[in-house]
Amino acid sequence: MKKTEEIKFWTESMGVDGDIVGVEYTDGNDIDDGWNGKEYTYDTEAVKLAKEAFVDLPKDSSFLEIGCNIGRNINNLYDMGFTDISGIDILSYAIGKAETRYPDADLQVASVLELPYENDTFDVVYSVGVLMHINPTDIQTAMSEMVRVLKPGGVIWGFEEYAETYKDQSWRDSRNAWMAPFEEIFRKKVGGLTANEKYTRVIDSNITYYLVKDK
Repeated sequence: MKKTEEIKFWTESMGVDGDIVGVEYTDGNDIDDGWNGKEYTYDTEAVKLAKEAFVDLPKDSSFLEIGCNIGRNINNLYDMGFTDISGIDILSYAIGKAETRYPDADLQVASVLELPYENDTFDVVYSVGVLMHINPTDIQTAMSEMVRVLKPGGVIWGFEEYAETYKDQSWRDSRNAWMAPFEEIFRKKVGGLTANEKYTRVIDSNITYYLVKDK
């Protein structure tokens, strides 16, 4: 796996509690902590939007989550009746926890910059709050990999932080996050995608998007 500065930050840098940043983040991802609560959080909004976007997809659709961590969004897919589910994360610690929770899912330690799958493998490839942590110099590579493993007619879906142009933001006391027009970057930098306007919109400082790969 190519070790970018961002990957080193997650896998090697020490966090505020004296452990690796990615380990501290993973340990904070209690799947029952506010996940199904009524109070608005970034995570509960992602669940609501995913249910809205995926509700009419065939139940045998194949999914790949980019940056699955312990599997919060995988949990949502199982609740919706989907079973063909894969996920990647750069954190082996997180994948270990996710494998315990979801033994039937295909989960791998991998980077979106080098996806370990053949072309045209999945019906849906999605991310929640992950592309925002990829350096702008690498974002086109990441997006191209997501589209490469997506079947023609398949869906790229996401919920990410939004700005009209790239904007640095601090995350855990480090400049390792960016707000950006991710939907527009997909269409203009990668191409071969058409937006479904019903599920593509800006919500406060976030954007959700639904892009269909040309057949």
